[in-house]
Amino acid sequence: MDTNKVNNKVALPFYLRERLSNVYYRKDPKSTKEYQLGEQQTSLRKEYDVDSDGISKYLNSMYEDVDIYEQNISLLTTQFVGPLSAIAPSYYRFYITDTLEVGGEKFADIFFAPKNKTDLAFMGNILVALDSSYAVRKVTMGISKQINLNWVTDLRIEQEYNFFGSGDTRRLLLTTDAVTMDFNILKQSTGRSVQAHKTVSYNNYKLNQPLPDSLFAGTLKLIKVKDQLHKEDWPNLRHSPLTVREVGVNHMMDSIQRVRTFRNLMLVASIATSGFIKFGWFEAGSVS
Repeated sequence: MDTNKVNNKVALPFYLRERLSNVYYRKDPKSTKEYQLGEQQTSLRKEYDVDSDGISKYLNSMYEDVDIYEQNISLLTTQFVGPLSAIAPSYYRFYITDTLEVGGEKFADIFFAPKNKTDLAFMGNILVALDSSYAVRKVTMGISKQINLNWVTDLRIEQEYNFFGSGDTRRLLLTTDAVTMDFNILKQSTGRSVQAHKTVSYNNYKLNQPLPDSLFAGTLKLIKVKDQLHKEDWPNLRHSPLTVREVGVNHMMDSIQRVRTFRNLMLVASIATSGFIKFGWFEAGSVS
């Protein structure tokens, strides 16, 4: 069990997916290609006939990349006005709440919120460097309670940026992108709900190195390379270690599947949805 930092609800994690990829980008012609090197996820036993791949695809569609510099930010099939877009002053109020020093650098902490709480806009804080770059180094933002967003009762987006390279090749790039959502069909902020959390870590940036055209061949943006990673390889490949609750997901999933009540519930759900009863390698049905 864990307490969610968005709304302080007690949460029981039941699904965990990890993915490791190399991502290539070029300006001209503009192309992006992701090569997935490996993936591992928790899952129920095959006898329960739960579509783990389907869950994975749904999560991919739910979590779209958020670029705070874009004029419109697409999230959950909805267009939001970006807080750093050219038209942001027409939709947002901005206040400097504090100045602080972190790691020898000075920053301004700026709070922003929509002028109209029902507008499709964000509210939160941005940390801006007080030097010649005035670069945004951190963003923490969510949504107003008055927004009707596809059963979402809470949303938090956290992004961190850092400089890479030197001289003319120095660039401000994303290092951490975390999104937390709380879903409730009844649109209530209290009571049971489903929470989804995604964290993406970026490192090992290599800038201004020529890339062969073969890397960008084909129309698919995501290419799954034959998974040659083993379970024991993952601790050394992670950018940051798993939390205690994330480590406990696998143990919890293994334990709950040994509980008779849970097994009976899954059997009834399987019969109700498929109309068949599984007995090892064969099925009997249809059952109505």
